[in-house]
Amino acid sequence: MNIPSGVQLALITAIVLLILVYWFRDRVSEIVFGKARITLFRPSEIQQTVEAAQQAAQEEQLAEEVVEGVQWHKVATLFWLGNDLMWITDMIYRGAPPARVLQGIDHARQYLIDLGFKEGKFPHQQLDLARTVLGSLDGLDTSNPRNAELLKQHYRTVAKEIQTIKWYISALAEGQEPGFRKLRAL
Repeated sequence: MNIPSGVQLALITAIVLLILVYWFRDRVSEIVFGKARITLFRPSEIQQTVEAAQQAAQEEQLAEEVVEGVQWHKVATLFWLGNDLMWITDMIYRGAPPARVLQGIDHARQYLIDLGFKEGKFPHQQLDLARTVLGSLDGLDTSNPRNAELLKQHYRTVAKEIQTIKWYISALAEGQEPGFRKLRAL
């Protein structure tokens, strides 16, 4: 029996593929041969994929609700919001008293309101979390090493909340400027 070489290659590839699929069935969800790509889903992955798509759609709708009414033309307010978010991070890094950091939180909150970000939505929620943490630390005696360490731990949490706000607003602002390209240091 004389089988053309192209057919032989296809049969060998199919057999190897079937062996790989069987052998790695619990660990592989995608197999790539050059430009050919085969995606395998287990039933649990299909459910996770559906849930992830639903979550993404909900988040997109929430993002649209947050952005609706934002006055992006208020560039000075946007600038000072970014400045205060960076200032808060700097004050945390320097170990400033919580009351001092709270001033930056209050200023950032006012800038969010001035820009038209709806209260109760994501950036406000993040600032409110940071404010709650800082409020509980206000007046803490940091001369005690145990309290100083507690302050550092909570400051890390606040810094993450502030970083999340910066990334979020950055992504929204970039969406307002088609073709924007952030320059990065090498």
